[in-house]
Amino acid sequence: MKNKTTRFIVGNALLIALTVVFTMINIPITPGVSLNLSLVTIALASIIYGWKSGLFVGLVNGALVIISASIFL
Repeated sequence: MKNKTTRFIVGNALLIALTVVFTMINIPITPGVSLNLSLVTIALASIIYGWKSGLFVGLVNGALVIISASIFL
């Protein structure tokens, strides 16, 4: 049981780290439209570890978006 908990914590930490990286990277497609890959990590977290993990990774993503928007404004 201890090994499963460790994998859960490490897996969530890796997905949160990927969310931080993907939130900062925007791929411009056309003027005004850009592709953001951070939603992929939210979906992976909820598929692999359940809805609570997906919710937490999504909250981290939302906080990063709010912080980056306030810095640019």
